[in-house]
Amino acid sequence: MPNSLSSVHELRGRSYISDVDFTRDELQSLIELAIALKSLPSRRSQSAFLKGHLRAMVFETASNRTRVSLENGMAELGENAVYLRPGEIHLPGCENILDTARTLSQMNSAIAIRSHMTRRSTSSQAGQRSP
Repeated sequence: MPNSLSSVHELRGRSYISDVDFTRDELQSLIELAIALKSLPSRRSQSAFLKGHLRAMVFETASNRTRVSLENGMAELGENAVYLRPGEIHLPGCENILDTARTLSQMNSAIAIRSHMTRRSTSSQAGQRSP
């Protein structure tokens, strides 16, 4: 693991929308953590780093690479994923993005959004409690 997990721990609860939302040191800490976590499978098949955590994955458009990499990464760390397509959660349409983000954040540790519109991602960030 990185030399200082405390610096990464201080990032808990923050949303990652863009690189500009983080300092150089914060990004370096995230990269070090990612490298350390990536080496875990070579030492054992799965980690309990995120055991018991749930992540909602909202996909506005389909993406094999993004979905598979997220689901595999979460499984390696012990996290469970819930894959949601817009038609399954009434987006767009019956529910607005803020209500959806609020509801999903009450039931999940984190939310991953695959959208081509940054405006929707930042709008959902305003309504969620989970990063």
